[in-house]
Amino acid sequence: MTQAASSTDLWHGTTILTVRKGGKVVIAGDGQVSLGATVIKANARKVRSLGKGDVIGGFAGATADAFTLFEKFEGKLEEYRGNLTRAAVELAKDWRTDRVLRRLEALLAVADRGQSFIISGTGDVVEPEDGILAIGSGLASGYLLSIFVPADHPINTWKITLFDLGFLQPDLTVRINAQFIIGTIIMVGVWSVQHTGILRTARAATILTIGGLLPLVFVTVIPLFTGGIDTANFSPFVPLNGSWNLEGWRLVIGGLFLAAWSTYAAETAVCYMSEFREPGIDAPKAILWSGILCIALYILVPFVFQGVLGTEYMMQPGIVSGEAVGVALASMVHAGVFATKFH
Repeated sequence: MTQAASSTDLWHGTTILTVRKGGKVVIAGDGQVSLGATVIKANARKVRSLGKGDVIGGFAGATADAFTLFEKFEGKLEEYRGNLTRAAVELAKDWRTDRVLRRLEALLAVADRGQSFIISGTGDVVEPEDGILAIGSGLASGYLLSIFVPADHPINTWKITLFDLGFLQPDLTVRINAQFIIGTIIMVGVWSVQHTGILRTARAATILTIGGLLPLVFVTVIPLFTGGIDTANFSPFVPLNGSWNLEGWRLVIGGLFLAAWSTYAAETAVCYMSEFREPGIDAPKAILWSGILCIALYILVPFVFQGVLGTEYMMQPGIVSGEAVGVALASMVHAGVFATKFH
C-alpha cells in the first residue's frame, strides 16, 4: 500500500494518455490502483504491449475487469491477424452484447503505429483526430485545454517566477503564469458584469443559462426522434436495492439536494422582480414558466438517459467519475470525436 490505513488518505485520479506525433506514438499511465478515492498501490502495470508487441494499450477502471478485457482484446488481435481497427470494433461489439462482458467496468486505450482508439462499454470505438487520446478520472481541465491549445503554446509555457522556495521543497516557487492571468481576466469580467446594473446582469445570466441548457436539451430530444429509446432498459421498473446505512442516507440527501434545484429558478425570478414592467403580472409568469421548465427537464432527462443507456451502463465507474460522460452523450446523438472531447 502507498500509505497505512490509519494515516491520512491519498486522493488522486487515474490518467492514461496517448500522444501521436512525428510518426511515433507513446502511451503512459500513472500506475495507481485505488479503492474508492484512496490510492492503495502506486506501481501497477496499467500500460502494456499486446499481440506481438506492435500494439500498446492502457486501461482505466476496475483492475480485474481491465485485465480480463486485455485478454479478450489480445484474442481479437490474434483472430484478425493484428488488424487493430477490426479487433477494436469486434471487442466493442462483444462488450456491449455479451451478458458477462457488459458487466466489466473499464475503458481501454489502444494504439499501434498508425491508429489510436478508445474502446468503451457502450459499443463505441473512438479515434482522436488530433493525435491525443486520454482516459481516466484525473483528466479534468488539463485535457480539455490540450484539445484546443498545443502543449508548447505560451498559454501552457509562459510564466514569471517571483520567488524561488527550493530551499523549502524542491521545485517550489511563487510564480505568475498564463493560466493565472486568464483566470484573473475571467474573474474580473464576471465582477464587471455584476456591477453594471441588475438589468445587464440578468441578460448575461439569461445568455449563460441558455448556453448551458441548449446542449442538454439537444442531447435529450434527439433520441426521442431517432428511435434511440430501448424500452427493455426500463425493466424491471423498480428502484435499485438499497439499505438504510451511511451510503443509503448519502443517496437520500443527494436526491434532496438535486430536488432543491427546482426551487432555485423561482428564487432567481424573484431577484429580478424590480426590473419587471408589471411585477404583479410578470413575476407569477416567470415563476410559473421556470417551474414548467424544471418539471419538463427533470422528467425528460432521466427518461431519455435511462432509455438509451440503461442502469448498468450509468452505474459504470467511468460515468460515476465523469470520465466517460462525453463518450456517452456523443453516442446518444451519434456525434463525432469533437463533441466527445468538447464535453
